[in-house]
Amino acid sequence: MPDRFLHASHIVLDSREAAQELASKINRSKKVEKEFAKVARKKSLCASAKKNGGDLGWIRESRTPAEVSKAVWSQEPKKVGKPVETGRGFHIFLIHE
Repeated sequence: MPDRFLHASHIVLDSREAAQELASKINRSKKVEKEFAKVARKKSLCASAKKNGGDLGWIRESRTPAEVSKAVWSQEPKKVGKPVETGRGFHIFLIHE
């Protein structure tokens, strides 16, 4: 089976509650992608997300951690999904395409 790719952005936070609150706030925005990048620059615990608005570029399914893969490949594009816990914190993802 060929590998799948998708374009994603993320924000890393220190609590599930903060991640859920931000996801809801961003999803209510009329310009979800623009709002997501703005919030990533201000609030993400990930240094690269602060610089690039959370943009991960095109990610490959086979190189994505299982907990992240399960979430992002089932997520609706152009919406912020539910928080995903990893060893680095609580991630919220936006799938661009």
